[in-house]
Amino acid sequence: MAGVAGAWCWSGAEPRHDRLETTAGLALTVCYLDEPPIEVAGRLAPELAVRAATGRTPLLAAPFEIVVPGQWDRHLP
Repeated sequence: MAGVAGAWCWSGAEPRHDRLETTAGLALTVCYLDEPPIEVAGRLAPELAVRAATGRTPLLAAPFEIVVPGQWDRHLP
């Protein structure tokens, strides 16, 4: 997809320790972008709709900007 340079996917599993919560049935996908996140987010909306139609409800789906030390006002109004 245009604007996405790559992706990393992870699938949950049963905990290895009895004090940990299970992550079985959960999945995580991180997309690495080479265009502004807000622009790419609009293009990813149809893909998220396809996933939602299969019964997968996202817990979080949002574009994030990287924090650059010293540029604290970079994304503020």
